[in-house]
Amino acid sequence: MELAGFIGVGEILRAGVYALVWRGRVIYIGKSKKMLVRIYSHRANKGKARNIFTSAKPFSFDDVFIRPCSLEVIDELERDLINLYRPKYNVALKAPVLIEKEITLSYGNFELVLNRKKPIDEPTYVKIERRI
Repeated sequence: MELAGFIGVGEILRAGVYALVWRGRVIYIGKSKKMLVRIYSHRANKGKARNIFTSAKPFSFDDVFIRPCSLEVIDELERDLINLYRPKYNVALKAPVLIEKEITLSYGNFELVLNRKKPIDEPTYVKIERRI
């Protein structure tokens, strides 16, 4: 159904994954059973100090993109989109960055070596070795 002068927003009332954008760059990707309510909580907290009683992160955004989906795939879709866009305010679900070569950090008698042991096409975590 179409109503003259109206925009249909039925999709935002469902469960799905949403992307918050600031100046053309994805800054946060989230998921919700009720996207409209969750996006509103981000907007309402804009400019406020973080409150320990809410999980909404206080940051500014100027556009919102939604991707409705079923609850069975919502977690996987959110994780995949976070790893694709690597938004600034998502930290918990980001995959570790792969290190191409060995990096040595030294401080006094303490030396920290970061290296990659698996081929680049396999998922891997950064191995940290401690040499004293």
